[in-house]
Amino acid sequence: MVAFILGSAHVLVQDDSSVNISVGEASLRAVIADTQEERTRGLSSRPSLSQEEGMLFVFEDEGKHSFWMKDMRFPLDILWIDKEKRVVEITLNVSPDSYPGRLIPSVPVLYVLEVNAGWTERNGIRIGDKMKF
Repeated sequence: MVAFILGSAHVLVQDDSSVNISVGEASLRAVIADTQEERTRGLSSRPSLSQEEGMLFVFEDEGKHSFWMKDMRFPLDILWIDKEKRVVEITLNVSPDSYPGRLIPSVPVLYVLEVNAGWTERNGIRIGDKMKF
């Protein structure tokens, strides 16, 4: 394990650049995408995610960061999270067929969590839930 800074928080990250996250009452393991290259690649071309796995995108600054489904092979739920680590918007069941369209939150965010489609509803995640890592 190695100490890592995500936004203003110090966290312990596994050697595989992933972190345990909780959102509301649910937990999962998320791969961290915190460089421009990692954020651009995202989950593209990956065949699948396990049911309790996701990808956490970490930005240097809050903003209305756009996302696309380029080269995606499975649908996702997208949780848009502000600097206070609160879910401020949720986009459910985004299809790979939505590419080349872009998804943009209505408010600035610092983090974006991508999970398998259905994970959000299955775990009762709601706007205002807090993310912890």
